[in-house]
Amino acid sequence: MKMGKTSDTSGLTYVASLSDELQPVFEQAEMKYPACDIEMFFVFRCLPEEYERKSSVRYAKKEQVIYFDMTVSVDRYKEFSKRRQRVELSHSFYAYSRN
Repeated sequence: MKMGKTSDTSGLTYVASLSDELQPVFEQAEMKYPACDIEMFFVFRCLPEEYERKSSVRYAKKEQVIYFDMTVSVDRYKEFSKRRQRVELSHSFYAYSRN
């Protein structure tokens, strides 16, 4: 298994740096499931609500990649402390990955 991530955020939040905190989790999952022939790629987006961007999941069969595109509101997150953003993002990530 391979896991990767990127982010699309403004400098108004900590979402990009908080998503970096998942790297050790990704590495552990890769080591635990080395025979799994699939890649999981996460995009963390923190965008204005006016964009009306929704979270989505898609599978690229040819590439054998599942793309998780998770969007949260910069309008909400910019008001939160880094600690609160971490809590909110982790709850959103957990709820999103369960669906």
